Amino acid sequence: MRSAIYILLLGLFTLLGSVDAYAQRYKERGFIRSGNELYERGNYVESEVCYRRAIEKAPESIEANYNVAASLYKQEQFKEAAEMYETMTSNSVLAPDVSSKVLYNRGNALFKQRELEEALESYKSSLRINPNDMEAKFNLAYTKILLDKEKEDQKSDDQKDKDQDQKDDQDKKDDHKDKGDQDNDGDQKDKDAKAGGQDKKDDKKDDKKESEDQEGKEQQNQGKISKQDAEQMLNAVQMEEDKTREKQDAKKVKTVSKSGKNW
Repeated sequence: MRSAIYILLLGLFTLLGSVDAYAQRYKERGFIRSGNELYERGNYVESEVCYRRAIEKAPESIEANYNVAASLYKQEQFKEAAEMYETMTSNSVLAPDVSSKVLYNRGNALFKQRELEEALESYKSSLRINPNDMEAKFNLAYTKILLDKEKEDQKSDDQKDKDQDQKDDQDKKDDHKDKGDQDNDGDQKDKDAKAGGQDKKDDKKDDKKESEDQEGKEQQNQGKISKQDAEQMLNAVQMEEDKTREKQDAKKVKTVSKSGKNW
């Protein structure tokens, strides 16, 4: 009898457990449906709240987790969405079609953060599962184009930086050289100035010496007359004497005339 009662009670508890699990499952589905309605109306914040309530009731719910990530993406919370999708990729029970969608959406969330290399790998992983996904193919190709362009731009920037560094080094060398030349010019100017001063002193000495020599010559000339100068002086004296004599002779003629016979 006791054994029969025990079996009856065990069956009752099992039934109650099933009912409770069903109730929890029902609540989860209810929250997901409410979240879907809000999501379709564009109320992404409220839809996220409903999906999270569903996760509280059934943490293993793939649909609820997937929809939370989708709501986060719509709110432009791309980092949180990518992390949510990343967590889901570790779930080994995901069906292939769901797994490819998770990877595709993760790639989109990473792309929005400009994490292009990781986004590219996520698209590749999605296409390995579903090679016919045209949207994943397009996003993969577009992401690759952007990555190649970024690499080219980076290469160009690196070359510009290298050229600028070389130019700066050359400018420094030129500045150093110019400074050295200026210093040399300054030294040369100082030397030239000193030399010029010395030349002026020498010129003054030469002028003074020349003046002294001229004075000495004049003094010597005062005591010594050349033969030509002496002849000129003698001729001049002779001419004066001749003029004086002529005047004296004319006076004598007049005096004789007066003392002679009148006609």
